[in-house]
Amino acid sequence: ASDPWLTAYVVDFFARARDQGHLVSDPALKNAVDYLAAYVRRSPSGSADLAAHAYAYYALARAGAGDLGGVRYFNDVHLSRLPTALAQAQVGAALDLYGDGPRAAAAFAAATGAPSPVALVSSQNYGSELRDRAGVLALAAEAGVPIQRAATLAEEISRRFQQRRYTSTQEKAWLLLAAHALARSG
Repeated sequence: ASDPWLTAYVVDFFARARDQGHLVSDPALKNAVDYLAAYVRRSPSGSADLAAHAYAYYALARAGAGDLGGVRYFNDVHLSRLPTALAQAQVGAALDLYGDGPRAAAAFAAATGAPSPVALVSSQNYGSELRDRAGVLALAAEAGVPIQRAATLAEEISRRFQQRRYTSTQEKAWLLLAAHALARSG
C-alpha cells in the first residue's frame, strides 16, 4: 500500500531537484503525482490524513500538477482543523505557488500565529516541533511571505536545535531548507 505523506515527500524532493536542474525520472515523478492527485480527491479523515492532504496539495503545486480550485476548497474548509503549523504553511505555500496571495497570507498567518497547533509527532510523518517550525519558516521564506514573527521564530528554532543531542532526517532537511530560504530572501 502506498503512503500519501511519504509520496508527497518524494514528489517534493523530485520537484526541488528538477527545479535545481537535476535529472529526474519523468515516469517516477508522473506515477507519484498521479497517485497524489487521486489521493486529494478523497475526503480526509482524521488528523494524520488532513496533514497528508496538506502536504500532497503542496507537493502537487510544487510539481506543477495540482488544482487551484482543490487547494482553495481544502484551505477554506480545513485550514482551521489542520493538526500542525507545518500543514497550514504547506497549504499557504501551495496557494502562493498558484498566485493566490490573499489566501496564502492568511494560511501563513494561521501557521505562525500563537498558539500554533501542536506538532503531530508520529512515525507516520516523522513530525516534531523543531521540524514543523523549521518547515513553516522555510515555506514562508520561499514564498516571500512576510511573517511578523520571522526573527522570533528563527531564534526559537535555533534554541530548540541547540538543545537537541540528535535530530532526525526530517528535522535536518527542513532546517537546511529554512536556512537556505532565509539566506536567499535576505
